Amino acid sequence: MAGMDGKERALKRFGEQGGNCAQSVLVAFGPELGLDEEAGLRVAACFGAGIGRLGLCCGAVTGACMVLGLRHGHEMTEGFEGRGKVYARVQDFARRFRERFGHLDCAALTGCDLTTPEGRQDFADRGLHAGLCSTLVAGAVEILEEMRA
Repeated sequence: MAGMDGKERALKRFGEQGGNCAQSVLVAFGPELGLDEEAGLRVAACFGAGIGRLGLCCGAVTGACMVLGLRHGHEMTEGFEGRGKVYARVQDFARRFRERFGHLDCAALTGCDLTTPEGRQDFADRGLHAGLCSTLVAGAVEILEEMRA
């Protein structure tokens, strides 16, 4: 996926290569942060659909938090001040994501209970994977890019 920007890499992983939302965001940034693709896919595997379809924190958000950890986790060794810097970045990301999309939780964003067959069918029938969720993945990547500047 060389030559693509982060958003293109994330959307290719999400749409064509079968990655979940967390995997797609994480592996879009993994190479530049020293994380190989296979490891990134494994680390983020359980975080799709709001952590294993539980509808909790959106996988695009958890994937973004993993990226922030790879970028800035070394600051945690600076004691409470460093921890504060890292957590402030997570809070900034969450604020931006919430302002843009209204919620952080998968269930609130999709309106689906993905733990049930009916909820998964509703998700599929409304085309949320290709529609809403790809927009959330792209948005998370855009916010991470903005935060890099």
